[in-house]
Amino acid sequence: MEAQLIELTITENESFEMLNKGELDTYISIDGYGNPEEAVPFYKLGSSDYYFAVTNKRPDVFEELENALNRINSENRYFNQHLYEKYMSSTGGNLFFSPTENDWLASRSAVRVGYVDNYLPFCDKDDASDKLNGALNDFLEYSSGVIQNAELKFEPLPFANLQEALDALRACSVFPL
Repeated sequence: MEAQLIELTITENESFEMLNKGELDTYISIDGYGNPEEAVPFYKLGSSDYYFAVTNKRPDVFEELENALNRINSENRYFNQHLYEKYMSSTGGNLFFSPTENDWLASRSAVRVGYVDNYLPFCDKDDASDKLNGALNDFLEYSSGVIQNAELKFEPLPFANLQEALDALRACSVFPL
């Protein structure tokens, strides 16, 4: 079996509609839990945030994916740990910014972080206090103190939907490079 990876720029609902129509066999997302009546949410790479959703119409793909992930883990039982250390660990050199990174940070008053508003438990702006709530707030508070040789300040920017945030990013109107 050969897989073809297609990068999608559509909404999660549209992606699951493509699964339903048989236009996709699987769907990979960082936040795609899906509808269990239409697709089976599946993840196995440790504490990875990525989810594989497999249409119920393709149990063969589900079985192949499960076999592949089991093989990865059986060939290297430390695979999850290695991924974590490579991409998530806050030890050693990851605790310090390079001179180039510090120069970039110094050229800004804050690092702007776009998010989809009203998307709890992940992120939401409290209208009364004008403060950020949810997991994104916790992450930004934690992240602001992680780097040893820099002071990180964040400016959260709410967007009505993901497409609006992506359009602003592409236009560099809100996030100048």
